[in-house]
Parts: sequence; C-alpha cells; structure tokens
Amino acid sequence: CERSIPVSSLLEVFHHFADKIAVFTLNLLSQITPEVSVDLIENGIYLCGGASQSVLIKEKIAELTNIEVNVVDEPQQAVISGLYKMLDFARYFA
Repeated sequence: CERSIPVSSLLEVFHHFADKIAVFTLNLLSQITPEVSVDLIENGIYLCGGASQSVLIKEKIAELTNIEVNVVDEPQQAVISGLYKMLDFARYFA
C-alpha cells in the first residue's frame, strides 16, 4: 500500500525552514563589520550549496534583509571548491 504526502504539507515544512534560514541570515548580518556591510549592500548576498537553488530561500532572505540575493555559478560545486582552497591554504601554516 503506497502512502502519499500532500504537497501542501511539504510546502508548509519548506516554508518553515526557509523562514528559519532567512532569520538566521538577518541575525548574522547584525554581527558583521561595517566594511563587510558596505560590500553586501553594494554587491548583494551570494548563496552557494544545494539549498541555494531554492527560489523560496532566495526570496525570503531578500525580503527580510532588503539586500539583493544572488546564487553563484555552480552552487553545489562552490562549497567543495572553497573547502579545497581553505585546506590548500592551511598547509602553509601547518
């Protein structure tokens, strides 16, 4: 017997987590330096990773922060690429 989940239930859960991500982003922005704030206002927020491809998350962050939100090229690869660069850089200090 197959069971199905109504799409409305999934959307409710998704909205809940998108709201939490947007509020977390807003709280994080309240803790950054003025220099970084200027950069974000001028260039916007750039999202990466798989969840960044969700239009809902992008829209909620933009709405709550009043800052333009963009998604990097190849968002799923950006996370691992950044981690690789950090690890490569760290070897100079080991």
